[in-house]
Amino acid sequence: MSITIKDVAREANVCIATVSRAFNSPDKVSEEKRKHIYEVAKRLNYSPNALAKSLVTRSSQTIGVLVPDIDNLFYPCVVKGIDNACQSRNYLSSVANTYDSVEQEQYYINLLRNQRVDGFIFVGTRSVRPEDSRHIAELAKRTPVVMLYSDLSEMGVCSIVTDDVSGAKKAVKHLYDRGHRRIAFFSSHMPHLTYAEKQRGYEEALMELELPLRRDYIFRDKPYISGGYACMQQMCRRFAPEECPTAIFAVSDQVAMGVWRYCSLHGLRIPDDVEMVGYSGTSMAREMFPELTTVDQLPDKLGQLAVNTILSMKNNDLPNMKRIVFEPELLCAK
Repeated sequence: MSITIKDVAREANVCIATVSRAFNSPDKVSEEKRKHIYEVAKRLNYSPNALAKSLVTRSSQTIGVLVPDIDNLFYPCVVKGIDNACQSRNYLSSVANTYDSVEQEQYYINLLRNQRVDGFIFVGTRSVRPEDSRHIAELAKRTPVVMLYSDLSEMGVCSIVTDDVSGAKKAVKHLYDRGHRRIAFFSSHMPHLTYAEKQRGYEEALMELELPLRRDYIFRDKPYISGGYACMQQMCRRFAPEECPTAIFAVSDQVAMGVWRYCSLHGLRIPDDVEMVGYSGTSMAREMFPELTTVDQLPDKLGQLAVNTILSMKNNDLPNMKRIVFEPELLCAK
């Protein structure tokens, strides 16, 4: 038989309304009485119904977090930052993997809305097609929404991003300063904004450094370790050793890991035979051997900011904030 609020009230020798206030509006109950009620509830193993509580307080203490691909090594780092921030604010993060599908994303949005979440954080890059994000713009009119690493500010959605053009420039210029003049770019064929922005930064850096832009130095495959391996394989087949690029700017750390895997299996030394810079700042990249130079997208910092922004929007503290841009940092291998 389950314990009810009536049982707690009877055992604590208070009325039901006082027990309800102790859980839903604790500031309206004296500290001594509140502590007594909590002790009785704990002893009886009673916990208030979360849905019933949300109907009273209009808060489920939950933030919906939608991730396009949990296999992407970067996103768990971001989710960790979000979850830490949620815990510090006594909130729960409810994470859903959308598999980069608009239909799956809409399904989870409806599911989480029925659970009365206090807001949504959409993590990661998105399709460049506006029609794939219009449902988010509509959602943002009714509930707090934050885009993390994707910019929908022109559609009226609060967006927290890093400057990927600037980050890409830092990567290319670092390789240039290391003495490289033949610098390849390993990217993805997926039509996502982050890949386009990083390519723009790559091209602008070459122009500023007065290096030729060679389209045959740009390789595309899946944005995973297997894709980095495939790009490296293509490059080694396309060029003779004396003509091959000596450095690589990889669109993500996991693409860079694919390069590292190819090199380890084919007797190429990093950074002696080929040097590279990744992008993301994942902890795994920092623990590779040799350590990977990467562009840090500050996953912990931005994850925490996303949570704080959701809660500020919920309290109407930041109703007009639409776009926050952070400068990514180059983390050089030691």
